[in-house]
Amino acid sequence: MQAEVDEISAAIEEERRIASASVSWSSLFRGTNRRRTIICCPIFVCQQYSGISFLTSYGTYYFVISGITDSWMVSFILNVMGVAGTLLSIVLLKYVGRRPIMLIGGAMQCLSMLTFAIVGVAAPGSLAAARVLAAFTLLYEFFYSASWGPLGFVLASEIASTELRAKTLALAVGVNWTCTLTLASWLPYALNPTIGNLGAKLGFVFGPCIAVGTIWMYFCLPETSGRSLEQLDELFMKVSPAVL
Repeated sequence: MQAEVDEISAAIEEERRIASASVSWSSLFRGTNRRRTIICCPIFVCQQYSGISFLTSYGTYYFVISGITDSWMVSFILNVMGVAGTLLSIVLLKYVGRRPIMLIGGAMQCLSMLTFAIVGVAAPGSLAAARVLAAFTLLYEFFYSASWGPLGFVLASEIASTELRAKTLALAVGVNWTCTLTLASWLPYALNPTIGNLGAKLGFVFGPCIAVGTIWMYFCLPETSGRSLEQLDELFMKVSPAVL
């Protein structure tokens, strides 16, 4: 009991010491906060380059050019799957660690992207290919909404230090929107049948991006579930600065 009290007292003193110093934007890249920032920002890069903007912004059009007859209904079900996945994430957050959710979600997203890309290239325009495209697109949306979508914000808020949480989240969301801007700049051309005409081949673009993001999470993303603020501070203080 006394050891726990001493730990809390030490954490309070450390927070006072940090608070007494000038907390500026440059503080995000100093000391242990640098590691926190380098973890928070890539989470949002992974979010966008998983291809979610591709489906949310151009899903209906993509279904049309893929030969899916009732593209509106598939788009509606896609949104339903997103809601269902988000509701499931609320339950998972209580009983499962952050890392397993992110890693399993990433693996299933990657599998879904690569599967509909392979089928779309192997049998373009066929009814069977259209059904597989629809099925794995819905699976992708479900697993994204149960993992990388909502948990990205949860992890960023937990990983950021108390005194720099607002600045860390502001920077991370800024990175998110920057990635969204880059995707919005070339996705219309990539999907246009007279220009890029990638169609289902976009799965070969986003699938490897998801794989890279999942591997990065395996090596760099700490488990934050069930840890107090003091334990998180200790976690980042004890890990070597050379490790992300």
